[in-house]
Amino acid sequence: MKNVQWKLLLIVAVIALSIFSFYYKGMNLGLDLKGGVHLVLRVQTDDALRLETETTVERLRDTLTRGSIQFSKLEMRDAKTFVAEGITSGCGGGNYCPTSPVNRQQMAVFLLKTFEGSGYTPPDCTTATFADVPCSSPFAPWIYELVARNITAGCGGGNYCPLTNANRGQMATFLVKTFSLQ
Repeated sequence: MKNVQWKLLLIVAVIALSIFSFYYKGMNLGLDLKGGVHLVLRVQTDDALRLETETTVERLRDTLTRGSIQFSKLEMRDAKTFVAEGITSGCGGGNYCPTSPVNRQQMAVFLLKTFEGSGYTPPDCTTATFADVPCSSPFAPWIYELVARNITAGCGGGNYCPLTNANRGQMATFLVKTFSLQ
């Protein structure tokens, strides 16, 4: 009889938890392949990204102020602003994909369009200096303009590594050099 009560109590608890998770829509309840119970937490990516961005803006504002670096305005813009201003067209299909990584060739376009304005077009590529970026690449003018401005020298070995994702350190270097933050 104790065994049945225990099972009944477990079933009631699972049902109550299911109702609770359905009501708040922040948690899914499921069974794993071995028959055990597990919980899957669902993260609201838009909220998490907005909170991280707000935190980063505040941290940047504090860092600039402590370093006695003058700035006239620091504001947060969402991805729709970059699409509307022509800085990016997103990742295809009308989507922006804010959690997708950005590779080094995309970063070149982001940097120059943000710095110069969405109407900016760099000079055509006439001489390819990186083995992995031929002048026929649509990103070549953007990449070679970063080189001309001494913002990048590539990734080593005579390459730029255009399809490699830009890590946070590389991103910081690109930003500091593009916007003369040093």
